[in-house]
Amino acid sequence: MNAIDLTGFSIGFIAFVMGWVVLGITVHTKRQLGPQGGAKGNGAKKRGPSKRPPPKKGAGGAKSGWA
Repeated sequence: MNAIDLTGFSIGFIAFVMGWVVLGITVHTKRQLGPQGGAKGNGAKKRGPSKRPPPKKGAGGAKSGWA
């Protein structure tokens, strides 16, 4: 095992450990936020279909706007 192999394995191991640390910090933060945190608790409500009326036709029944 030469110096390049040792350096590569060391960097890989450090990246692996940092990934687990980031995952742990993320889980810890999500638990601290409680039920109000996350995608479901951000105040956004599900909306039903739009209640807008259909668009009105132009004069004489022709399309208005770009052809």
